[in-house]
Amino acid sequence: MLAGAERRFAGRKNIELRHADAAALPYPDASFDTVNLANAIHCLPDVPAALREVFRVLKPGGTFATNALLYPRGPWPLKPIAQRIDDWGMRKGILYTPFQAEEVRRHIAAAGFEVVTEKVSGNCLDVLARRTLLRYSYGGQAPPSLKLPPSLKLRRTGRGPGAIPLCKKARQF
Repeated sequence: MLAGAERRFAGRKNIELRHADAAALPYPDASFDTVNLANAIHCLPDVPAALREVFRVLKPGGTFATNALLYPRGPWPLKPIAQRIDDWGMRKGILYTPFQAEEVRRHIAAAGFEVVTEKVSGNCLDVLARRTLLRYSYGGQAPPSLKLPPSLKLRRTGRGPGAIPLCKKARQF
């Protein structure tokens, strides 16, 4: 995929391509307005770690778009054909595992995202989510929407599900 992107965007000075571990991204916190993780969640061995990293590098309120391969479904002969393709992908090492839609939702919510829209299309779940202001641990459930007074400034200490959300008065500039 990286080689294809390098060919496609060759000569574009405003685009930087990097090969990196999805569970340890080489970017500072809150670096991006949008993260698009296309055709990749089902290829990652540690989905929770990768989604925590996406959350970390995404600015508060930023958007996260992704899709995940679902277990084959549908009528014969489509379901067995899709299953054979999945089995081939796992043998080749390009597919780690397909998912149930609920598993994907739990992973996304546990990372701190709020799902904005989702759609199942064939054997794929397309998701658009938003980075919440804080990360919560609600047993895999989506966190409630926050309504905070503008006089509060939020910051997060630490990383991961055990991070402690802190509030303090906003500084006046």
